[in-house]
Amino acid sequence: MRIGDVSDRSGVSVRMLRHYDSIGLLSPTGRTSAGYRDYSPADLHRLLDIEALRTLGLSLAETRHALDDPAFDAPAVLDRLREEDPDDEVGVDGIPVGAVTDPESVSATADDLRSLSDAAARRAESLQEELDTATRAGAVVRLEGRRRELARSVSVRDRLSAALQAAREETPDSDLDRVVDERRAAVQDAEEACTAAEEKAGDVDVDDLAALADAAAVRVRRLRERAVATGNALSEASGKLSQHGGVAEDLAETRTTRQRAEREARRVERQAAAAHLLHTTVQQALTAARERYEAPFRGTFEKLARTLYGAPVDFEFDADLTVARRSFQGVSLDTAQLSGGAREQLSVLTRLAVADLVGGGDAVPVFIDDALGFSDRGRIGRMNLVLDALGRDHQIIVLTCDVARFEGIAGAEFVPMEQVRAGA
Repeated sequence: MRIGDVSDRSGVSVRMLRHYDSIGLLSPTGRTSAGYRDYSPADLHRLLDIEALRTLGLSLAETRHALDDPAFDAPAVLDRLREEDPDDEVGVDGIPVGAVTDPESVSATADDLRSLSDAAARRAESLQEELDTATRAGAVVRLEGRRRELARSVSVRDRLSAALQAAREETPDSDLDRVVDERRAAVQDAEEACTAAEEKAGDVDVDDLAALADAAAVRVRRLRERAVATGNALSEASGKLSQHGGVAEDLAETRTTRQRAEREARRVERQAAAAHLLHTTVQQALTAARERYEAPFRGTFEKLARTLYGAPVDFEFDADLTVARRSFQGVSLDTAQLSGGAREQLSVLTRLAVADLVGGGDAVPVFIDDALGFSDRGRIGRMNLVLDALGRDHQIIVLTCDVARFEGIAGAEFVPMEQVRAGA
């Protein structure tokens, strides 16, 4: 199973699964040929055990000890947990009971609430099955954890069901279904356009075209040099002919040399014309290929830029797809004329756009080192929105000495360097 499938089945986020792998608490049994994590049913079972122990309040170290050490004293841990939580007030996954308010205060769409309700129901059923298994096996810690989590899951499910009903009264399912159908139609149109573009592009390799263009340019230069040398030889032969007009033997030899030089000149000219045609053709193909690759990059880049600037903004790109000019609110400036903060923001947007295209729907790690140091607070806030949106699909790692720059990222997890060095 891929990491996304395990996350869907268990309710554990992809980010937490990667964290478990990094600390050695839950490492996948294998890897796919592409290098992706491949979890086995035994790995999924261990994950459920981990979540059950964590629900009971065990730390990550205690959880690993409980699963890997046969001498682990489960009754003693249960007694300690009962003393720490005598009233059983800890909710599902650490959420206090009562944290879910009345339906009017729930800030979520009907689809979100329906998904949460269904997930809670599936989780409750899964926990009930595991509870029965644990009871038969006599696993004391797992039994206690499943009972407590089952009760809380049912409570959360009921509250979410009420909130879902309230959301349905405000926005009927028919309206949502209509919006979903429209989005599916748009996605289908985009997929068809993408397929047509790929068929049109064929197997064109931009690097190969560039190499052919360079080779053709060198060939043209050399042929032109040979044409000049041949012309010089022709002129020299003509001069000799004029000087020795009275000598029949020299005249015949000179004429022969001239004829050979003329033939060589014509041959070189034909080769030069052919090389020039090849160079022109390769350059045209290279330009067409670049335009096909530039379109998806430009679309992704400008989409991120609209979030950053809060309004439409246009860009001009160089041949290597670096930003050459920005047009915003009626003012057009070359990149060199922008402030250091603006150039830094465009560099980050370029990196994020490339990562999103390279990923092709899969998560891609992106490293950003101490960025936004020259940006104002408003731009930092909007850049946080960009990083938060991309972080839902990719693993974005930011190294910074000023955590306050990135506090606006809702889904961010801050890890001090001391903890990284300690291997926690």
